[in-house]
Amino acid sequence: TVQGDILIIDHQSKRAWIIEVKDGDTFDTKKADGELESMRSIAGFIEETLGYETSYHFCSFNQTSKQAIVDGAKKRFGLQQAMTGSELCELLEISYEDILERRREFQSLNLQYFISELLKIPEVRAIIEQMLHGGRD
Repeated sequence: TVQGDILIIDHQSKRAWIIEVKDGDTFDTKKADGELESMRSIAGFIEETLGYETSYHFCSFNQTSKQAIVDGAKKRFGLQQAMTGSELCELLEISYEDILERRREFQSLNLQYFISELLKIPEVRAIIEQMLHGGRD
């Protein structure tokens, strides 16, 4: 399967970017190898078909260090393929800070939802109730 999360084609500059986006910065190396090969394949196809300069990148959205992204992938790709979330947002002409703020707004709601779903599991509920009761003594 050939894949990438984002494909940007700029017809004016005759450039294309293939981007795999991750939240974290530690990659499953076997999966990263497959994703890297897939992006190389897409890049080759675009270059051959459109004649556009094409690059491929692994974006670790929350990581600010390109070296940490490379290290997290066990150096499966180089600094030129590493992309931060800030760089991705700049390329897409959207605000990185606005996205971070929006995500912070939803953290509390997500936590409440997660806990409510856990409490629906009788075994988990019993353990939590036991822990809460035990904490009162």
